[in-house]
Amino acid sequence: MAKKVSRVLILAYIYVSLNLIILMLGLVLFLIKGQLASGLGIGLIASGITGLLLSLYYMSDLIFSEKATQSADAAERLGLMMVLDRRPHWRIREEPTFMTAREIDILEVSCYTLTFPNLKEDWDACRARRIRVLILDPLFPDPAMSFAGFRDAVEHRPGSNEILIEVRDFIRKFGSGTEGGRFEVRLSRTMPTLSYFRFDSRIYWAPLLHGLNGDATPHLLISDSGIMHGILSRSFEELWEESVPPPANLTAELTKP
Repeated sequence: MAKKVSRVLILAYIYVSLNLIILMLGLVLFLIKGQLASGLGIGLIASGITGLLLSLYYMSDLIFSEKATQSADAAERLGLMMVLDRRPHWRIREEPTFMTAREIDILEVSCYTLTFPNLKEDWDACRARRIRVLILDPLFPDPAMSFAGFRDAVEHRPGSNEILIEVRDFIRKFGSGTEGGRFEVRLSRTMPTLSYFRFDSRIYWAPLLHGLNGDATPHLLISDSGIMHGILSRSFEELWEESVPPPANLTAELTKP
């Protein structure tokens, strides 16, 4: 058991070091003048702080615990229910999570994993009284140097405009809904740092990592009994308040070279 804990601690120290590097890089970028650099810096700072908090919380539990059961207790305090190898490509009508939820909140880069397997009528079939979808503004802060283009590059697709195309396809297929209505889509103007799906009291989430597609990252399922639920839901609410409705001509703008 001691050897196992030691190995975990070594990995935790490595993870802390990596997040410190991310945080320092974010601070450097934030201090550089320019909207794009500042935006990238804010995204890296948020990602680094979140990673540090999680790793330090887990490390403190390992260091001071006297029994192996403390690991299970830590998972319970976090609200961890299960881990998925990757994000599902949900078919809305076939997924009870979608069909029975009263409230659905989604934070995604482009939501392409929901676009291709579903139709607009599938959203209409949900019983949810409120569905909020927050996706990345593909033209911000500048079409030539957008956050979407940067995310394409870190996922090894430089110059592909894949996220821009996927956002266009989502809005063309499902529309943007109505402000304050049952179904509403808004655009986030911050560098994406996590994937987030809330179905009532349960949340699937994962960090967005450098060099890895968001849907390929393991996702954690947590309940509202742990501390992470409140942290993540408050973060979503702040992003939602700072987001903007898609302009009426967005899909037309996305067809421009």
